[in-house]
Amino acid sequence: MAFATTRPASPLAPGTARLVPGDAAVTVHRGSPTAAADAPLRPGDALTVDFGVAVVQTSAGTISARPGTTIEFDGTSPRITRGDALVEGQDLSVGAPAAQIVVDGIARVRQQLSLEVGVYEGEAAVKTQTASHTVPALRRAVIAGTAGSALGTTLPLSLDATDSWDRRLMGDALELDAALTSRSRGLTNQIASAPAEVREWILATASSKWHEVSPLSDDEPVGELVVAAEIAKAAHLKVDAVIDQMAQRAEGASWGVIAISHGVRTMPAPLAHIDDNLIPAVAAIVKTSAIPVISMNTTPTTVLPTSTPPLAPPGRGSGPSPVEPIIELPVVEVPAAADNPVQGLIQLVGSLLHGLLG
Repeated sequence: MAFATTRPASPLAPGTARLVPGDAAVTVHRGSPTAAADAPLRPGDALTVDFGVAVVQTSAGTISARPGTTIEFDGTSPRITRGDALVEGQDLSVGAPAAQIVVDGIARVRQQLSLEVGVYEGEAAVKTQTASHTVPALRRAVIAGTAGSALGTTLPLSLDATDSWDRRLMGDALELDAALTSRSRGLTNQIASAPAEVREWILATASSKWHEVSPLSDDEPVGELVVAAEIAKAAHLKVDAVIDQMAQRAEGASWGVIAISHGVRTMPAPLAHIDDNLIPAVAAIVKTSAIPVISMNTTPTTVLPTSTPPLAPPGRGSGPSPVEPIIELPVVEVPAAADNPVQGLIQLVGSLLHGLLG
């Protein structure tokens, strides 16, 4: 075992590396354990981090390695054989048992039973003997298997609020995720108290707009749809962006990562009428002692403003509506409640959703 000590800042040639001075404790295997400061890391060396975070400098960038990480050097590119490392550089090539990785930006390489390459900034190219993956920012590649038979896929970047690298590089996304997740769950829980007819109406209206691209199940959380629309509005995006966000959520993306990917780094403003009309209306209906049951096909008797589209659930064969920028949608005029409380709430929900979805 040896502690990193000060080394001359001489230029590094391609294929060579050295340990940056610091407080990390490392072991360098060079036939037999030897001090890391004796010479630049050279072909045949294998560095293992015992504690702390060790930083290895190369001509193309740096590799920060956590305890338990082992990096081998063969004169071409460092090879991360196990552990957790942060790779920062321009066209910095690193190896792994199942793939060769080229990082142009900042990426995290985790080698356990499988290989995971997550990109914070820039992009990474991950190449196995059978396939190649280009991983953009806020995505990760997961490679399972050994060289020659590795299988891989790409997924949204996964973040951990307790991880120091995630907090340093993606702090905005972590904070946004906590706030947006709370809003989604809160809205969903409040709407869940509404009569079944209201929940069905919301999903039927949304599904009729999007079913050819992204079908919505009967238990689709209403709060998820609202948060996706609020992010799209804040980013001046079109309705298609809502569909894309729901697809990312199905892949496992956090709301924070989705928001950051659209350039939204602060909490988006709530959609008009959601908090000040829809939620109070649901609460008022829930307090009603007797709630009449009506069919989804019942035509509301209250005449709606002429600017409000018809409220009968659209047919499933009509396909998506023309794409319009959410940011430019007019404010929806909320109709008066009907004598039937459920029917009145359905009218309200219908007018809100038609205004929201275009």
